[in-house]
Amino acid sequence: MKKTLYKDINLKSGIVLPKDAIVELEPHEDHVRLGIVHYNDNSHIIRYTSVVKPPATKTLEKWEYEGFSKTVAGKKTEPDGYDEDGFPSWLLALGYI
Repeated sequence: MKKTLYKDINLKSGIVLPKDAIVELEPHEDHVRLGIVHYNDNSHIIRYTSVVKPPATKTLEKWEYEGFSKTVAGKKTEPDGYDEDGFPSWLLALGYI
């Protein structure tokens, strides 16, 4: 999924992924809170919250009350679920469940 970064991301290696850069984001197979970002022919493992701005707490509470959540990719799923592309619900990605 293509995403535009909403903030600069400073990696431990010293590389900076600039705000407004367009990156390709894919789910990480082994970590629910991490995704793989492809930018300038390089791949980096980064928290979803660094790439995609998380929903407000009130929104998360509303989803939980209504029995669903959206995934990091914006698709509707179960609160503890994943979408067909493998992205986790925001409740999982944020560590709430």
